[in-house]
Amino acid sequence: MKFRNSISKLTLVALGLLPMTFGSSALAEETELTANFDSDYILTIPANQTITEKNVNIGDLYVTGNIAPDQMIKVTSEVKHFERLGSNDILPFTLKYSNSTEVLESYNFVEEDIASGVEKKLDLFTDINDNDWSNAKAGEYKGSIVFTATLT
Repeated sequence: MKFRNSISKLTLVALGLLPMTFGSSALAEETELTANFDSDYILTIPANQTITEKNVNIGDLYVTGNIAPDQMIKVTSEVKHFERLGSNDILPFTLKYSNSTEVLESYNFVEEDIASGVEKKLDLFTDINDNDWSNAKAGEYKGSIVFTATLT
């Protein structure tokens, strides 16, 4: 195939259809390739259970997965206090972790915390005030904890 003018050749060079050599010297060009993988994770929370003591280990909270080094997973918790069925009686409790006195409101998991097999686990405990526990009225109480995980 012959070209009648240099504009046609230049157009084909711009489209990448002809090798990029000009005159007697070679021109080296580089193509950069990028691979991008989305972060993904699994949040594991304690199972449903019946509380029989005022301070009970209810299980582990942890995250496993694969996130970028500049990201973290923020887990928040919202306690919905025990309510006595058939009444308006409330039995308040707090959620604590890893035998500390700190209330778990939020926790940030970073890349090193979520590697499978070595993930950081937070032992969760319910904590009910002595006075509230000893003055609780008979009956069944229902409460819950809502955990929310956000990738930031």
